[in-house]
Amino acid sequence: MDNHNISGPGLPEGKLKHSGPGIASFIVSIVALFAYVAAISIIVVTAHDLLNAAKSVPTETIVNHPGVVQAGVTILAAMALTLVSVILGIIGLTLANRKRLFAILGVCIGALPPALMLVLFLIRAS
Repeated sequence: MDNHNISGPGLPEGKLKHSGPGIASFIVSIVALFAYVAAISIIVVTAHDLLNAAKSVPTETIVNHPGVVQAGVTILAAMALTLVSVILGIIGLTLANRKRLFAILGVCIGALPPALMLVLFLIRAS
């Protein structure tokens, strides 16, 4: 009988497998970070284009600009990915007899953007 795949309370930590949801959480959180960086890049490029276009740009032009729409959709997608990452990480943390490294990393990285946004809102409010 092969005891390498059996895990239990008496086995050392090295014999445990990584949790699938934890690995998925980590990967999704990294993709979400890239989406946030992409959204910020789109916002910077769009703002540069609009500021160089004219001295006063009508509000309707700003709202309907393709870069603004694209940045908004990218931020919404990143927020959804962040939520999925945290949920998968929590599921990965609750699984018994599995390594929790990737689940912890996924939750921490997934919680980073909302925490930074909260800090920015608090700084602005004070």
